[in-house]
Amino acid sequence: MTAKLPRPEYVLELGELYESLGLDGDARTQYAKLRGLLDRAQAAGVNESLTEARFEADHGDPEAAVELMEAEWSGLRRSAEVADALGWALHRAGRSEEAVQYGERSLESGVRNASYAYHLGVIESALGQDGPARARLEEAVRTNPDFSPLAAPLAEEALESLGGPASGGPAETRPASTPSSAPSSGPAPEKAGSTGTAPEPQPSGQAGGASPKATAP
Repeated sequence: MTAKLPRPEYVLELGELYESLGLDGDARTQYAKLRGLLDRAQAAGVNESLTEARFEADHGDPEAAVELMEAEWSGLRRSAEVADALGWALHRAGRSEEAVQYGERSLESGVRNASYAYHLGVIESALGQDGPARARLEEAVRTNPDFSPLAAPLAEEALESLGGPASGGPAETRPASTPSSAPSSGPAPEKAGSTGTAPEPQPSGQAGGASPKATAP
């Protein structure tokens, strides 16, 4: 009987766990195993491009990850997972201005995913958007403080550098209550109206301006 091969994404996760523990040799062994599994999957016609892109973005060639995810996006495979992976790959390749629209797209479905929020927060921070970046990073650690053995500590560090709350998430997660008997002191503020829907993100080979410095995962 042929032994069942491990799923590539599990091998990637194990490699990152070993790397977070300082076991670099064991991590390299897992990453080498992952490359072998990806080659076998490709030869068998199995699409593992999402896992391959995640690996290349953080541990290999970010531009290769961009190519993989742009092919997925162009093929109308436009899930939140693909949007997140494409945005992160673009950021890691030094193309954060292009990346941000895909990071935003990954969260538009309302999926609460700490990794997606972390990636968008890092991208926004690279673009100097400190307020939105802080909110996204807070969302990441609030959703799952242990979402990644490598990235979760970096999220905490990024929050500290932005003046965010200490470990454990934002100090306040609920709005302060107001007495129900308090009289209205004036007209209610006007609500901002919607001006339309955002344009469909399109993969592009050119960056819209100077390429920001890529940030570690």
